[in-house]
Amino acid sequence: MLKYFIVGIFGFQALFTTISADEMGSTREGVREMIQKFSQDYNQGKVDQLASYWTPDAEFTLPATGEVVTGRDAIAQFLEKRSQEIKARQLTFTFNPTDTDFSQPDSATVKGIVEITSKDGGLLQRNARKIDLVKQNGQWLISSVKEIEVPPAPPVNPNLKELGWFIGNWKDADEDVNITFNNHWDKYNNFLIQHFKMDVYGLNVMDGIQIIGWDPIDKAIRSWVYDSDGGYGTGLWTKKGDSWYAKLNYVLNDGSKGSATNIYAKNNNGTYSFSSIDRKVGDQSVASIEPVTVQKED
Repeated sequence: MLKYFIVGIFGFQALFTTISADEMGSTREGVREMIQKFSQDYNQGKVDQLASYWTPDAEFTLPATGEVVTGRDAIAQFLEKRSQEIKARQLTFTFNPTDTDFSQPDSATVKGIVEITSKDGGLLQRNARKIDLVKQNGQWLISSVKEIEVPPAPPVNPNLKELGWFIGNWKDADEDVNITFNNHWDKYNNFLIQHFKMDVYGLNVMDGIQIIGWDPIDKAIRSWVYDSDGGYGTGLWTKKGDSWYAKLNYVLNDGSKGSATNIYAKNNNGTYSFSSIDRKVGDQSVASIEPVTVQKED
């Protein structure tokens, strides 16, 4: 139970010391002053005064357990009971606000992420936090605090690092056909996501997505591709020199199967060469795609 209380108390301090007057603007001055005063009282150990920052019917919801402490007096008792335990722990708390809503003149909502780390820098807990405030008799007060524990960001997979040059917008175009590629990392850089689109005489005839990631079972880079024709496939990637070979197995929209080896050869002038060999549909060989130059766009 202690860790949930830790999140509640110290996370507040981080919030109250992070949001600046510039971010709030002149119309948010009242909230800023309330936040600063709360932080001062907290830093001075005036736990018995912290209840005055809450509305009489305020609610403090603990993450994971869902336990709710209701009412200003109950919250004060909750804080006082554990204050000595908190002082004995050397912890660091940071709050990164992601959204502040002052759409109503007498209410405010602040959302963000609270991270609690130990004295050696280890991440102990990560919570998504929502704080509601209301203005009563000219004073800003806390009416509700809710938190949901969320997992920490996973480590970045180093096996995709060598494909970092692939990130960006690329184009293969002539006077008839225009093919564009938008390549970007996912949220935690563990997948490379490619959106592709092909236009013929200005008419969009196909688009799709290719996702490239690390296969922890086969210990290899693997891709998954889906196109707007209803086809899908998977590829196994290997590197030879400065080129990547993606051995692709594909299912067409009519259920027939195909295969090919796509080759991505990096150049040093902001381009790469693409070709496709060993192409088959069923048992029938299909003509190779000779190397074409794909240009990176600014």
